[in-house]
Amino acid sequence: MKYNYLDALILNSIVNSEKEDFGAELSDIIAYADYVDHAIIALSELNNSIEKLLLDGLIVTLENKNLFVNVIYKSWLNKKLEGKSKFSILKIVEETEKFLINYRKDNNVNDEFKKIVLLQESEYLEAVERYLSR
Repeated sequence: MKYNYLDALILNSIVNSEKEDFGAELSDIIAYADYVDHAIIALSELNNSIEKLLLDGLIVTLENKNLFVNVIYKSWLNKKLEGKSKFSILKIVEETEKFLINYRKDNNVNDEFKKIVLLQESEYLEAVERYLSR
């Protein structure tokens, strides 16, 4: 299980969509990813990325299925952005991909892939509809 650009995009979308004590809603994650990548992410891609991030402990999910990013990534991101008034979102996503690759290497994360069904198609379609109707 290797990380890629899409996983970095999803992690960035979650952290930028989080609301304090509420987490990131699926429709907001989809919206942010579309803003950055100019495409609505497919359900299979979204589930694949979320599975990896959950299994490696980089995100957690609440009972309402909203997502939170852990403090390790948030601290790393804050250091990256510290003192910068301007930055490229795409550059941050690229740097996040490097962070993810190094995180796996440095933390000896288990490569055993456990299938987690996080989002059903109906939930995904409803979230896409909410996003598009804004």
